[in-house]
Amino acid sequence: MNKNIEELFSEKRFHPFLKLVELGIIDKEVGTKAIISTKVPKYIFEFAKNIEGADIEKLEDAIIKTKDVHYIYWFAKDVKDANIEKLEDAIIKSKNGYEIYWFAKDIEGANIDKLTDGIMKTDWVAHIYEFARDIKGANIDKLQDAIIKNPTKENAEYIYNFTNLKKGLDIEKFQKAIIATKNAQYIYYFARFKEGADIEKLQDTIVAIGNAQYIYEFAKDVKGANIEKLEDAIIVTKNAEYIYEFARDVKGVNIAKLEDAIIKSSRGEKEKYIYNFAKNIEGANIDKLTDAIIKTKDTYYIHKFAENIKGVNIAKLTKGIIATKDAPGIYDFAKNIEGADIEKLTKGIIATQDAFWMCDFAKIAKGADIDKLADAIIETKSLHKMYEFAKCIKGISAEKKDTIMKIVSYNDRRYGANEEARTLWLLLWLVDHKDFKTILDNKEEFSNLFVDKEQEVSKEQQKMLIKSK
Repeated sequence: MNKNIEELFSEKRFHPFLKLVELGIIDKEVGTKAIISTKVPKYIFEFAKNIEGADIEKLEDAIIKTKDVHYIYWFAKDVKDANIEKLEDAIIKSKNGYEIYWFAKDIEGANIDKLTDGIMKTDWVAHIYEFARDIKGANIDKLQDAIIKNPTKENAEYIYNFTNLKKGLDIEKFQKAIIATKNAQYIYYFARFKEGADIEKLQDTIVAIGNAQYIYEFAKDVKGANIEKLEDAIIVTKNAEYIYEFARDVKGVNIAKLEDAIIKSSRGEKEKYIYNFAKNIEGANIDKLTDAIIKTKDTYYIHKFAENIKGVNIAKLTKGIIATKDAPGIYDFAKNIEGADIEKLTKGIIATQDAFWMCDFAKIAKGADIDKLADAIIETKSLHKMYEFAKCIKGISAEKKDTIMKIVSYNDRRYGANEEARTLWLLLWLVDHKDFKTILDNKEEFSNLFVDKEQEVSKEQQKMLIKSK
């Protein structure tokens, strides 16, 4: 190669080189030889495309030798006088399903039968399907044997979709392939939508795979499905969500059997679906499901059970919520559940030793033993909550209030806090926590913080003067 041409290529000055060939500064034959020697597919293609009178046959052989299927395709598409047959053979030899597909789709004069044979040898199921779907003149009957050769889970979509391309395909062959994929979604689709499908065979496969969603879908949607067999299969999955949906949506099921299964389930949001089962399934055993929800120790759904399930045993759920030892849960239960045993819930909240929630419990629980709660608050040694309790809780005895105030006063001495400072701190804390009800319930106490003391003394003196007169 000429040293100046070499320099152009070393500096990646291909386009100036191309222009010089166009202008005749560089001889076409010299340029062709130089461009072939680079072995760069892009350069060979661009040269053949743009240089009129270039030796296309030599350039064609060169592009084929690179084995770059992308530029072989573009050579066939864009280069005038390209040998389509020779380039087609190169594309087929590559076994690249993507490029074989596009060659058949875009290249005028392509041999579709030959390319059909070529794509069948690739095992690229997605492109075999697209070839059959999009290429005019593609032999669908021939391609059906290729599409089912590789029945993997990932290929199930293409195998199934292939059956929609033409009537009269061998459904038995496709069914065998779709079963071999072990893809529950497309096995279900095949059973539901394909005329002549063997429902029993497909059902047995779905059961063996154990996919809860498609066991449920199969039972719900497929005509001729064996509900009893699918019911046993959904139970084996231990999936609470689909056991519940099976009971809700499938006709002719055994509610008691599914109820036992949801109680024993270990997958999905068990608490949610035990609750949904009790709420929405006609014939559900509420007492049995109550015991089950209590065992979960999920305070949210124990509460929901008590709030929304008709005929539920509130006493049992009260005992259940107490057993969780969850202070916020016990508080919410006492606040919202009509008929809950406040005495028992008081003992339950005390057992948590949580000063914050005991104090809030005392504010909302009508009939709670306030002095017992006061004793419990004292035991926590939480000075702030003790002080709030003494100041804000209605019904506290004078004796208990005095005891708390003495404890707080003694322990706060080292910090130099006085009664007024503590009350102001409490008020600000209640504002920050948006506990406006407590503030308004103790309006007079807190209002005194913002009254001018000298003015108050003056008023008292005036009252005494009037009395003396």
